[in-house]
Formats: sequence, structure tokens, C-alpha cells
Amino acid sequence: MDSSSDRGVEDDLEFEVEENNTPFSEVEDDDGEKTSVAFDASKFEAEAQQALKSQILILCTALGGADVSGKYVLGTDALACLKDLKRWIKVVDDASDNWNVASACDDNGLVLNDLIPILVELPSRINDANRSFYTGILLSVLELLVALTRPLVLDTERATAAKVDLYIKLKKSHVKYKDRILNYENGKCLKSVVGLAIPIFRTRKDQRSSRDIIILNLCLNLFRNVIRIEPADVTIGTRRASSKTQQLNDNMPPGVDKDDISFSRLVAVYRKNKVLQFIQTITSGLEREFEPRVLGSVCLDVYFYLLYGLDPATVAVKREPESISGGAANGLSLGAALDQEKLMKKRLLNNNVTRHANFGTLLSIRQNDDSQMTVSGQKRLIHSDLLEQLDASRSKKTVGSRWTTNKNESTRSDFDRHLSGEPSKYVDTETRATFGEFCHDFVEAGFGPLLAAIRKSFIGEHTRFGAFLEFHYFYVVGWVLKFERLLRESSRENVFRLGYLQEALSQDMVRLILKNNIPLYMQNREHNLLRIAVNCFKEILLTVVDMHKLEPHDYPDLSPEQKDELDMYQGMSEQVLRLIFSSEDEIEVFFHVAQDAHKVSFSYALDMIDYTHVLLKVLQYLSELKTPVAMGKKRRGKAKEDRAGSDSDSMGESHLKRYLQFDRSRYEFYERKLMHERVVNCYVSVFAKFDELNEVQVRKCISFFNRLMLKKDEHFLKLVRLDFMLALHDIKDSVFGSSVKRDLGRLLGYYMHTFEKKYRQTDAILLDLLTLGQDSDRGLREFLQTGDRNELEAREHAKRSRDVSFAAAEMSYSHKISVLVSALVYRDSVEILEYLVSRLRARDGELVFESGRETLRNGHYRLLLETIGFEVATNGQAVLPGTVEDSHVTMTADLIEESKLRPLETDEFEHELIEERREPEQEPEREQTSNFDDFGSDNDLETLNRVSERLDRLDVLEARLEKKTGRKRVRDPEDDEIRFKSKAKAKKKGHAKKVKRVAKEKASVEPKVHLSSKYVDSEDDLSDAEKEAEFFRKEQELQALIQRNGGAISPEQFQQLLGGGEQRRDKMVTLSDSESEPSSSPPPVRRARAVIEDDDD
Repeated sequence: MDSSSDRGVEDDLEFEVEENNTPFSEVEDDDGEKTSVAFDASKFEAEAQQALKSQILILCTALGGADVSGKYVLGTDALACLKDLKRWIKVVDDASDNWNVASACDDNGLVLNDLIPILVELPSRINDANRSFYTGILLSVLELLVALTRPLVLDTERATAAKVDLYIKLKKSHVKYKDRILNYENGKCLKSVVGLAIPIFRTRKDQRSSRDIIILNLCLNLFRNVIRIEPADVTIGTRRASSKTQQLNDNMPPGVDKDDISFSRLVAVYRKNKVLQFIQTITSGLEREFEPRVLGSVCLDVYFYLLYGLDPATVAVKREPESISGGAANGLSLGAALDQEKLMKKRLLNNNVTRHANFGTLLSIRQNDDSQMTVSGQKRLIHSDLLEQLDASRSKKTVGSRWTTNKNESTRSDFDRHLSGEPSKYVDTETRATFGEFCHDFVEAGFGPLLAAIRKSFIGEHTRFGAFLEFHYFYVVGWVLKFERLLRESSRENVFRLGYLQEALSQDMVRLILKNNIPLYMQNREHNLLRIAVNCFKEILLTVVDMHKLEPHDYPDLSPEQKDELDMYQGMSEQVLRLIFSSEDEIEVFFHVAQDAHKVSFSYALDMIDYTHVLLKVLQYLSELKTPVAMGKKRRGKAKEDRAGSDSDSMGESHLKRYLQFDRSRYEFYERKLMHERVVNCYVSVFAKFDELNEVQVRKCISFFNRLMLKKDEHFLKLVRLDFMLALHDIKDSVFGSSVKRDLGRLLGYYMHTFEKKYRQTDAILLDLLTLGQDSDRGLREFLQTGDRNELEAREHAKRSRDVSFAAAEMSYSHKISVLVSALVYRDSVEILEYLVSRLRARDGELVFESGRETLRNGHYRLLLETIGFEVATNGQAVLPGTVEDSHVTMTADLIEESKLRPLETDEFEHELIEERREPEQEPEREQTSNFDDFGSDNDLETLNRVSERLDRLDVLEARLEKKTGRKRVRDPEDDEIRFKSKAKAKKKGHAKKVKRVAKEKASVEPKVHLSSKYVDSEDDLSDAEKEAEFFRKEQELQALIQRNGGAISPEQFQQLLGGGEQRRDKMVTLSDSESEPSSSPPPVRRARAVIEDDDD
């Protein structure tokens, strides 16, 4: 059956409907016609599915079956039946993205009753005469098994109810398949699959055909599919708010126990039937014996699903059984029971439907008199404190937005679509030893070739990984690095295993993470991939630092070759550290990954906190090095010791100190970036959920808060918040150990001591508890720390951008829209346009846009709203009246979308828009708080002050020139006292250190000061009325000049306003010389702003 037959049937169905139309049916409603057509289509679909099931039943019956003795007997056309089944799966299921053929095969027991028995019994019947025929049957069975055990991916937002039911059914069928494969004849069918690949191993690489590579690929795919099969989630749905969410009462098929398909059982069966050795053989021979382009990704998938959810400490650390008796044993069992209860409760609430999980159920009680009483079973009715009840409630908005963000993740599937944390695998003692040996062999023989093959196949060809492959790649690398780190911590002899990790610590690997993947994941908000890549980078950092810490005196019994190997490790670590921390632009992305991580998920935030903790420790370690990484450390190899000197020796002591200072300042700069307010938000949010944290995680939070407190002058205000105070108050009743309690007590004591000190400085610190975002507002931060109001009021807020207008008002409406939309597109404001179009199309009456940042900050967007017909207020609120016709709104939305898809070139619309000058804003009049008169604004005064300061500097230069000409004024004894400085200050400075005062006097840049009343201003003969009139005239001219120049004037314009600056020195004359000389009065403001220092002569 192909897809063309479906289209033909649909055409015939439409022709039938047209022929059966009568005059009466033409008068009927369209709804009736649609209902009839839908009924006919559903009827036809049911008939097609029934025909499909009949065909599959015939093929399964003709394939063969068990005889009376239980021996499987092949049918006459068994090979043809297998090929027909493969063709049905390809044509129907693969083409239509459905599972109808797989469901029909399950209904007929194809896998359980036919395929697995054939794999188990047929290899023993092979001889030279029938080898080719039986091998073909076994390969066809293998292909069918791979197709019928493929992972099921369900998009619950688009899937129909029937497909969801089919998904649940097939998930249970897969569990039955896994149980049958692992437990039928102790997994003998897996041994048969391995036997199909043995002849290929015996063949040389250059003599193998493409068919041999396909057979190996099929074997690996089957092993991967069996590992991946897990029971379905209790709740089917990618979002908890989804209408397609379906609750499962039981996700296990009848007759199958979880122990039968457990990880321990799988490892035992795989080891017994040589599957683990088969996987190791292919992995270790990639590129050398086997084709990496075909087999590399499959091998990576196999290792990923074996390692996923398994804690490396489980197989890396050998745990000796401890003898615990008495009260300690009871306490330990009680603690373990409480932890298990908490975990079970959490899983139950996470998987249940929201209504029942959050509000409980009703209990119906029937008394003796047959009266029925219904009582609520929810715990919240017990709460008597309203505030406590409100605090205990959960934000449905936050939960909804979180799952909305995650619904389009690129790694979404039935296995790892959520960010709630990976599932935990439990292993017994025997499995721990077996799998630990497997991991050791993998690191020693297969890890390096696998990574090299993957990187060569994809990075070498400059093609990007697929999302799943990237996820698996970084997870396996991070898991192996952590496994080896735990081995080194358990035994110092394992330090020489670092040689197996060189592929993971290469510079290509670091560049792949640093420059390519993590920036891309952050840009696309792919939190699954970002989380795994960051964890991988964290393990790389820890491993590199461990390599850098290697010292020869810690290993006294080393041979010269081993010492050279340690030296090589250290040199490699220096190169990697230099590559990571040398470029500030490239490492900038790592300071942003932890910001607002709590908004994604709780487990994601925990991983980001762990990463931030490691990065801070690494920065601290690098800042304390005696030789900076930028210079390189002295090599300890014998050949290098014979050299004249190392890098640090040849640089010199002064260069060494300079590099050390540079490195430390740079690492302190990096540390400040990690203490961003949004990172603090993540820490505080996680710390507030201390009930879900263990002691290690609480210690990491306390360590971060202590770092903030050590630099309290810069970061303390980030912790002045109510949620942090509430967490410190509530955590005192927690059940953590004594050491954690002690650290919490110290943190709380120092925090309250600092808070009390800040409060004594200014009680405005209490206002900070009600504000957010104070870290980026430096003026507000200074005000809260010092209480200085002048600094807060003196700042200017660029609240509104400059207005934009059209150069020609006679442009058509469509051209105006096209010009504005093109300008917004080239300013990366496409999201604003999409939001505007969606609101316009959903308009119902009056349309109101609340005051937003884009309306204030974007003049082009503001002009677009005004052009459409919005009334834009000064606070950014925009209102489209309900009187605007719907046709106009629809046409505008179409024009915006069309212009967005085909914007104009920049040279076509730049001359069409004019950015107007921004007029100085007039502050509202405030009583008894204004520090200026009513004739000017803050901006005008600041402009005038800047101009006056420039003129003061000109006067200083003039006074210095007079000093150089040798004209020295002899002070007259009748000179007046200095009126600009207090006598107390003059007396205090009178007899102190004459020599230093003379030296300071020579270097001063003070203007010449006239101390005598004989030197007066020649304008004093003017009357007060004339001077006042002259002052107001000059003031009005100054205001007009400032407004014409947009708030700033040059010194030449200011001098021209005053009547010329070259004559200023001539204004200061004696009484005898200036009686008959006319004068022009400069503004009194200049004299009021003069600052005259006392002359020490």
C-alpha cells in the first residue's frame, strides 16, 4: 500500500458526495455536510485499518510457528513473509509517521512468538548446505526486530487521542519485548545476533563490503534499542497544562516485573552473551578497523544509554560494608526511610494530575443513621494563618511559563524531554564490579578512538552535530571525566590514567565548547544541551586543575619516564588554562549561563550552582599561583632542567610581579561577573528551597554568600531582600548537621551585623527590601549606602528616546508603514513587529498597550504606532480607539507582515526619516527642594557649570602666564582680609612645614588673587537697577542660546555673549586708573562661581 492509493480514495469520496447531492441537501447547513464527510472518512479509516490487520495476520501465520513439541517450524515462504512485513513497515508506518503496522504485529505476537524463537533456534540448524538461506532469514529477523523496537517519539501537542492510546500500548509492548529478549533462554537471541558479526570480524577491513558494515550497524542498533526501552512515564505529556495529558494507572504490562528488565539484569545478560565485548571491540577499532562515519554515532548512543542516570561514584568508588549497630543503625535506617519517603512523595506529586495533587480528594463518610458526610482530604484546611497559607501556595504562572519554554526543546523525546533530572539507576554489588570493569576497559581502549572518530567525522567536515548526538557526546565526555576524577581521589596510582583522557582535554575540544556550542545553546535557549555542555566544561576545568597541581615530591618513587609524563600533563594543563582564560570576549559567555537559572527548573539551577562554585574555586586557585599561567611554569623534566632558564626565570622579577598583578586583577574581574545580581537571584531561590537540598548543596550556597559578604561594600545590597531573610529565618529549624548549622550561624551573625551598620548610616536601607534591580542603578546604590540625596537627584534618566518624524508628510500610508517596518527590521526589532501584528489581528474593540520599555526607548516604534492610529502617552501607554475600522487594522497588519518579509534597503528609507533633537525636559516644580531659580532647568545649570569650569581653567592659564612674565605684586599692608576661606583654616595652615608648602606653591595652578579693596570692579559705579536689568537681559540671551544649540554651547559662544573674553583682565584696575573708562558688566553668576584659594605669600 502506498500513499497514492490514499489520495485516490479521498478523490473518489469527494466525487460520491457531489453526485449524491439533492436540492434538499443544498439547502442544509454546512455543519451537516462536514459531519457527514467526517463520518465517512472515519468509517473508511476503520475499514482500512481492519484490512491492514488482516494482511499482517496472514503474513504472521504464513511465517511459521511452534509444533506440538515446542520446536519452531518455518513456513514455506518464511523469507518472503519477512520481506513483506519489512515492506509494510516502511510504506505505512515510516511514510505516515504512525505505528499501525507495529500495533498489528504486536496483536499477532510476531516478536514474542516468532522472531525471538527463530533467533534462538535457527543458528543450531545451519550447515553448509543451507547457510546462505538461514543467514538471510536471520538478517531479515534482525531488521524486523530493530524496526519494531525503535524508540517512540510522541508530540503530545499535535498527536490525536488515538495516537496517544497507541503510544501507551506500544510502550507496554516494548517492555514485553525487552523482557523476552533478556530472559528467554537467558538472552540466547543476543548471542545469535553477535554470531552474525563474527565472520565480519575475521575479514580484513579492505575486503569488507558495505553489506558487512550494515550488518554491524543493525547489531549495534538492536543492542541500543534494548538498553533504551523503559516503561512509559506515569503522565504522558510534555506540559502539565496540556489538554492532551493522560494519566496512567499502570505503565507495566501484566506478567513483567521491574527486576526482569532492570539495569542489573541487562548488564548481566549482556556480559554473559558477549554483547559488552562486542561493543568494546567495535569502539576500540574505529577508524583503524571499522568505518567511523557509520558506526561512530551508534557506538556513542550505546555508551550514552548505558551511562545515562548512573552515578559515576557508584562504580568508581569501592564501598566497604560498614558494621553499624545499636542506635546508630536505627538512626541511619530512619534517615534513609525519610529520604525515600520524601522522594516517593515528590515523584507522586510531579506525576499526578494537578487538580488532585494540589488540592486532595473528598472523603465520603456514611454514619449509622445512613446520613452521608463529605469531608475534604486536603491539608490546607488545617492552616489557620492566612499568610502561611499564601506562602505555601505555588505560582501557577511560573510553572506554566517554565513548561512553555521547554516544549520546543531540540532534545525532546519519550526518554529525556524533561529538565527535572535524569533517572537514577540502582545496581547491586555484582553489577557494580562488572560494569566498573567495563568502564575501565572503555576508558583505556575505546574512549579516545570514539571521541576522535566523532570529532573527525563532524567537526572536520564543518557540519554541525544533530541535537541528540551533541547531547550524547557531551554527556559521555563529562561522565568519563568525573569517573576518572573519582578514581584519582580514591587512589594516587590512578594519576597516570590521565593519558587516556587527552582527546577530551585537547584544545579542539575546548574550542568546540567555548566558541561554538555553548554560545549557540544560549542564543537558542536550548537548556537541555546547555546544561550538559556546561557540566562537561566543568569536568574539564576540574581535570585540568588536577593536572596543574601535580608535583614530583608527592610521588617520590617515580621513574624518569613517569616524571616526564607528569611534566607533559602539567604543560598540557597550562595550555588549556591559557586558552580558556586568556580571551575575555570568548569566556564572557560562561558568566551568563547561571543567570536566572532557577526560572528554567530546580535541577537545572542546582547544576548551574555547582558549575559556578567550581568556576569560583578555579579562579581563586589561579589567582594564588606564584607563577601566572600567562607566562608558563618551569618544566621539571630532566631535559628542560638542563636549559639555561625557563620562561619565568628569563622574564625577571619585575615582569613576574607585573604578570601576577595583571592575572589577579583579571581573575577578580571575572569573579565580580559571577556575582551578578541575576546569579544571586538563582542562589537565593535555590537556598530558599533548603528542604530539597543536601548538606553539600547548602554548603555551596553558604560559600557563595560568604564571598558576597567579604566584599560587602560592593555586593551587600544584593542580599538585602525579604526572601533571603525569610530563608535564613526558616532554615534554623532544618535537620542539617552541626557543621552546617555552625556555618549558617556565622553567616547570619555577620549578615545582621552588616545590616545593622548600614541601617545606622541611613534608614533608607529598608527601602531596598521593596526594590529590585538596584545593582545596575549605581546612583540608587550610593543613596542606599550613604543616604546622600543630592547624588540621587542629580542623575539624569534617559527615559524617552528622541522622536522620529517623516521627512515628507505627503507620503502614502503604505509607504510610511514600509519605511518604519524596514527601519525596525534592520534594528533587530522583528519580535516587536510580530507582537504588534498578533495584537492587531486579535483586536476586539479598543486596543491598549500598557507602558513598556520599547515604546519609550524606540522612537521608530512610537512613530509606527502613531501612524497606525494609536494615541501614545508620555509614559509609553498606547491606545488604539475602538472607532478605528476593522478593515484599516487588517490592512495594516498585512502591510506590516509584507514589509517585514521584504524590507527596503537602507539607502531607500534612511532619507525618509528624521531624528528630531531632544528638547530639555522641564522638571515639575517642587517646593523647598529645588536648588536653582525658576529661570532654568537642571540641564541648563549643568551646561552653564561646564562652560564656567572651562572658563575658570582659561583664567588659570592666564594667571600662570602672568607669573611667568615676572610681574610680582607686593602685598600692601592695608589689603583686606581674605573673605573666601575661614580664619580658622588659615591659622591651622600658618606654620606647618614651610619647605613643602613652597614646593606645593610652585606646582599650583591657582589664578592670581587680588586681596585689597583698592582693586575693585569698574562696573560698581552702575546703579543696582541697571545691573539687574543687564543681568536679566544676559540671562534671557543665554537661555535662548542654550535652547538653539540643544543644551550645549561652546566657550567662544559664551564669551561672545558676555562681550568678549580677551578684555577680562583689563576689568580689574585700580581706582586712580579707571574712573573715566567705560565698562560692561559681566553676569554676577561668574563672580559667584569663582573659587579663590588663599595666597601663601
